[in-house]
Amino acid sequence: MKWFEDDTFWDELKPFIFGRKIMEDAPHEVEAIIKLLDLVPKTNIMDVCCGTGRHSISLARNGFQVTGVDRTVKYIHEARRQAAEESLDIEFIESDARDFSRENSFDAALLMYTVLGYFPEENENLQVLNNVYNSLKNEGVILIELLGREILQQIFQNRDWTEIENAYLLEERTINKDWSWMDNRLILITEANIQEFEFSHWVYSAFDLTAMLEEAGFSHIEIYGSLIGEPYDENAERLVAVGWKK
Repeated sequence: MKWFEDDTFWDELKPFIFGRKIMEDAPHEVEAIIKLLDLVPKTNIMDVCCGTGRHSISLARNGFQVTGVDRTVKYIHEARRQAAEESLDIEFIESDARDFSRENSFDAALLMYTVLGYFPEENENLQVLNNVYNSLKNEGVILIELLGREILQQIFQNRDWTEIENAYLLEERTINKDWSWMDNRLILITEANIQEFEFSHWVYSAFDLTAMLEEAGFSHIEIYGSLIGEPYDENAERLVAVGWKK
C-alpha cells in the first residue's frame, strides 16, 4: 500500500495536516482566488483533493457551485456533515484524482496545498492534470498552489517538530533525485502510543509546473508567488500556477 492510500496516515495526522491556522486561512485564500481568477458567483468549481472541504465550503458560502473530490472517506464524510450543518449544496465525491473526470463540466479547478506530486510515477501526476483538463469547459481555468522547489531550497530544514494538544509530531526530511523528490519520516507521539509514518512526493519548480501544464494541454500559463498575484521571486512564499483550457 502506498502512503497516500493509507487511511491511518490521513486519520492520525489530521490535526497536523488541517491545523487551526490552515482552517482559518481558507476563507482568506478563497477571497484571493476569486479576485485572482476573476470568478463570478454560480461558477462551477472543482476542488481536487479537497480533504475536509475547507475551500469547497468557503467557495459555496460565496455563492459558487462546488464539487469536491477526495479519496479519503472520513474527510469526505466530515465535509458533507459541515456542508449540511450550513445548508450548503455541495457535491462531494469519493474518488482518486487519477480516476475522476467529468467532461466539459467546470469553469475552474483548484489544486491547493501541495496536492500535486503524490504519485511516484510522473505519468500518474500528469494524469491528474489530464483529468482536470478534460473536466474543464473551454476557457476554463486551473489554479495549482504548492511549495515550489525554489522556495524549499531557501527554507529547507532536515528536522523539526510540532506540538498540538499534547501530541508531538517529529519530522525528518531527505532530498533526493537532484532536488526533485523529498522523502519524509514522521514520528507521532501521543499519550496513547508512538507511531511512525513515511511519505514522499515530487518537488516542482516553476519551470517543471509550467511544462506539465503545457503537456496536459493548458495554455497562457501564469506563475505567481502568492494567491494575491505577487511575483514569483526571492520573496515568494508559495508557487501558484494558473493556466487556461483553449
